[in-house]
Amino acid sequence: MLEPPKDPTSRAFSAPVPVAAISKHLCGVATDLALRCLDGYQARGGKVQGVAIALCCHGACHYEDYVGRAWWEDTLGLSAAHFEQVRQMTAWATGCRPAARVQMKERGDAKPDVSQSDDKPGKPEDGEGSTQLAHGSEQSGPTMLKEGEASGAAFGAESFTPEKMLHLGRMCKQLIDAGRLAYVREVLGLQADLVQYCLEEVSAENCLLVAWARDTPDVKD
Repeated sequence: MLEPPKDPTSRAFSAPVPVAAISKHLCGVATDLALRCLDGYQARGGKVQGVAIALCCHGACHYEDYVGRAWWEDTLGLSAAHFEQVRQMTAWATGCRPAARVQMKERGDAKPDVSQSDDKPGKPEDGEGSTQLAHGSEQSGPTMLKEGEASGAAFGAESFTPEKMLHLGRMCKQLIDAGRLAYVREVLGLQADLVQYCLEEVSAENCLLVAWARDTPDVKD
């Protein structure tokens, strides 16, 4: 149990204890907020011993809260507009799965309806209205889509096969998670990795962000 600070005005713990953060499918931006909480705990003298977060719903991420912003901008040279494009395309990783295509065939649709996928876009911030950022020409810049409009056509994906859209959607999810991985390693100071913990047939959201303290003893058989 944590002991209260000796100085009531101090935010530091007098006797911090090691903690481990564990969550199953922490939706979208909630993963970023949880990682920021762990950073705050360490800043107050606490110790994070381990992390195991099953990631999901990348379409519900917000760039303002995304922990990988420094990596996204400094390492990749990308912007908030690029993040919004990638965020929307993550829906293809669920909406274009074989199971989703079976439902599509039963409905008689020609293309996967990614607007009905498991990854819902993040709620617009105040003042942004009910629009989503989509891909535009290099000259005109990003264009705006009305909320609920399928994003495939906006990204020039009319000629894409469902398999290609599925592959691109997975890559977009991995790109967002790579920024989180960099944050855990560089800011939290933990060893970390992204692992697949089950088959996609069991769950399309099968990526686990796992991290452990650098001084953790090696596990022996």
